[in-house]
Amino acid sequence: MLSSVAMKARVLEVDDDQDVADSYAALLQCLGADVRVAYSGEAALAIISEFKPDLVLMDISMPHMDGFETARRIHDLPERKHLVLAALTSLTQNEAGKRIAAAGFDHHLVKPVSVEALDQLLGGLSIT
Repeated sequence: MLSSVAMKARVLEVDDDQDVADSYAALLQCLGADVRVAYSGEAALAIISEFKPDLVLMDISMPHMDGFETARRIHDLPERKHLVLAALTSLTQNEAGKRIAAAGFDHHLVKPVSVEALDQLLGGLSIT
């Protein structure tokens, strides 16, 4: 079900695995979101300032700058004020739940994420 929020949402999908990132981006686009993709934490930080996403879906296990460090740096950006940050990872709550929350993520989604879960996340965004 496409919500009107999903059709307005700007989403940044961040994953070092290009196939995974592109697949989730295509799915999010099918749900009506305007999507950009970054294949590293560094690229995500650069895109956030110009794209101003409503939601960042980010993998945790990335080389160079992992999702934890990227999340910490996102929190230092002025654009963070209205940004929802969701960990999209294969790590379960037991494996990384506390670290994910401590890094400032608003949500923790375990791969593979269902279409319904993504649609619900998009529908819960506050977009003006």
